[in-house]
Amino acid sequence: MPSSLRANRALFPVILLTLAQACYLSPRKEDTGAVTDDGGGISTPTGPLDERRGSLVDGDFAVYWRHYDGWGQGSCVELLLRNQGTSSARISELQLGASDSFTYWADAGGATFWPDGSSITIWPDSTSLSGGGIRRMYYCAEPAAELVSLSVAATTTGGSGADDGAGDDGGDEGDDGGAEVNAGSFSQGELVVTWRELWEDPDHGGTCFEFAAFNEGSTPIDLGVLRFEMSGEYEITHYYGLTPTPLSDSLAILFPDYLGALPPIGEDLSDQFRGTVCLDPVVLPVSMEATID
Repeated sequence: MPSSLRANRALFPVILLTLAQACYLSPRKEDTGAVTDDGGGISTPTGPLDERRGSLVDGDFAVYWRHYDGWGQGSCVELLLRNQGTSSARISELQLGASDSFTYWADAGGATFWPDGSSITIWPDSTSLSGGGIRRMYYCAEPAAELVSLSVAATTTGGSGADDGAGDDGGDEGDDGGAEVNAGSFSQGELVVTWRELWEDPDHGGTCFEFAAFNEGSTPIDLGVLRFEMSGEYEITHYYGLTPTPLSDSLAILFPDYLGALPPIGEDLSDQFRGTVCLDPVVLPVSMEATID
């Protein structure tokens, strides 16, 4: 089976016939917005929908999506599928609706993708997902469409413990569960703040988390301090793109004043209102309170 799809537009109908049997490799670390190997910082996307992001919900499941890289008329989209319930689930299929019909499919990972017009059918490589767990997938396609709808076909498989490596009767026997990602989001009015665990920081110690803020409303937001209740005590070992302040069992972050107001929905964010904090030991945000100036 091929490890990626790279074909010209003339071969697109042929590619579609083989997608259901394809599997893919994950993108390089620098493609995910993580620090590059030479410490050069966050990679800058170049597509027409730079740093557009959003979230979609269907029952106990949510998908957080963002455009993390792009070219000409196309873009790469990261998908974080979260089981917001307390019970483990077996994910059989996802359906995503996009704002435009796809004309070219370049690459994908973490699942088998089947694009058809403005919809995408997805069969995750790993179908088991524990309560609170997250799976990461991605695709690159033209045009750079936003995601507007989500439908998840899933069955509950038990408690909220670790993913079950054995399949259900007639199911995905031998499914290894894959690596889950600590991630989530908080909202306050039109403000949405996402967070996700990125990588271990061998130079400074601890584990690094990305925090990103975006505006779902039609008017700018004058964003002040974001205060997160954390799951335990910690030390800040490194940060960039924002100013963090450690508090007892909580974390306050402030984005730079020169960024101005958080732009309304439909406007590009570029690398604004996104920054990284490295914490030791690993603790997670559990709630948020935002100051809106």
